[in-house]
Amino acid sequence: MATLETTAKNRQSRLQDYYDFRRSALAEAATDRIKRVVIVPGNDPQSAAHVVGLLLRNGIEVTRLRQPLSSGLTHSYISPGTGAGSARTFPAGSYVIDLNQPQRRLAKGMLEPQPSMERSFVQREIGKFQRNRRRGDDADKEDYGFYDITAWSLPMSFNLDAYWTEDAGVGGDAVTDSILPPPAAPTRGASAYVFMNDRPGAARLAFALEAEDFRLAVNHQPVLIGGRTYARGSFVARSQRNPVSLHERIAALGPAMGVPVFPLQTAFPDTGDAGIGSEDVAGLHAPKILVAAGDGISETSYGWLWFYLARELNVAFTPVPLRAIGRMNDLQTFNVIIIPDGSGGRMRRELGDDGVEKLKAWVRSGGVLIGYGGAGDLAANKDMGLSSIASVAPDSGAKADTTAAGNEPPLISSTAPARGRPEWIPGAIFRATLDTTHWLTFGYDRNRIPVFIDGDTFWRPSKGGANVVTFTDPVDSLVLSGFTWPDNTARLLKGTTWAVVENQGNGRVVLFLSDPLFRAFWRGPAKMLTNAILMGPNR
Repeated sequence: MATLETTAKNRQSRLQDYYDFRRSALAEAATDRIKRVVIVPGNDPQSAAHVVGLLLRNGIEVTRLRQPLSSGLTHSYISPGTGAGSARTFPAGSYVIDLNQPQRRLAKGMLEPQPSMERSFVQREIGKFQRNRRRGDDADKEDYGFYDITAWSLPMSFNLDAYWTEDAGVGGDAVTDSILPPPAAPTRGASAYVFMNDRPGAARLAFALEAEDFRLAVNHQPVLIGGRTYARGSFVARSQRNPVSLHERIAALGPAMGVPVFPLQTAFPDTGDAGIGSEDVAGLHAPKILVAAGDGISETSYGWLWFYLARELNVAFTPVPLRAIGRMNDLQTFNVIIIPDGSGGRMRRELGDDGVEKLKAWVRSGGVLIGYGGAGDLAANKDMGLSSIASVAPDSGAKADTTAAGNEPPLISSTAPARGRPEWIPGAIFRATLDTTHWLTFGYDRNRIPVFIDGDTFWRPSKGGANVVTFTDPVDSLVLSGFTWPDNTARLLKGTTWAVVENQGNGRVVLFLSDPLFRAFWRGPAKMLTNAILMGPNR
């Protein structure tokens, strides 16, 4: 009551403050290099609409183009550069967020590619870094002053086709809601139904159909039928291999989940050999999922996965404590085990020797183990032996980093960190390269993707498996957003791997360096997780 009374007494000054704050934001827009942000829905209108919905709920103005818009000064979120922008024409239907608006500060905070930091703070932290690099193993280190992550740009977290421009101007109609009109229900398909893996709804539809015991397949090569090309990774439901109820259910579920479904009247391609009946279209086994839980598993990482599976995908799974796996008599009823992030060492202790042996045997008999973060350390543990990944670290006998020496104390110690050891980072966004020939990347139409990394662990490439997502770009092109350490982070990240797939006996191990669902707002890599679940159990 006291707060309400005080607010009422100061009504005029509070309203004036509210007005001045928003009016001053308009004045800032005139001098800022970033004038507007453009989001091109492209092949994934659902993710674009989701981000627009977040903006609208926060009072941020968004328009949608009625006709193409040309700009001479554009910058891509996935291909950053400090030079002049390039010319580009945005298609009709693109979303435009003009930053010359009252909610400019919030809009910029959610959308800007690189958050600004006070120069004095950055210099102070780099000074700590340089001094810490001179201290020995047993010396106290200075704590860094970062409170939280240093990068969070929504166009990057959702892997959107997005740009910011240096030229201003509003175009199109005001967007009042982000609800997309449902696609038309498909007509009856005599041969099959196909839906492309280009949006989050596609995985939801695939899981829903499999939950109703319909059989799906996926094409490993593009298929041209009826004048339409279906990209690699599209889902196929064959009419003759499913109950007659398929026609009714897919016609209802497709529009409900915002997924265009295309009926095919023939299995034969217009040209070539890749038709619906070819070997390039492989059947899928419905996943039966166990999720590791309890001690050793990060509560937040488990929570993000729970929310994604249960709330967004409506997928059933069974949580099981790691310590119980060694005692399970029905482990073979599952074909997918997901281990969220956590402490690899603690996971090993929780599993125990019986759990380790049972998990190894389960994988090699055909199971798919999916893990990220500390679960990678568990898979590579010498007792487990399910992965050949290794953390980036100095070679044995490496000397202290003499490049960190300065003219002031402390003197460099003989046990100071070597130059090949990554320093901890609070959280930044990096540009990774996709192997677009691998099934884990089905549904991605670009060969670059933003990934989030925090901590001090980078992985050397797998020796015998597929390094599906790697950091191959030049060192000065790897950092997309956030704070990193000079002559350390990007240099040591270069040539490492973010996602690995390794065959083990009849099974597979799929590992991600960092949580693909970080804080439940990181969605760009989520399709790789669903691909691993849907397509992994199919060797």
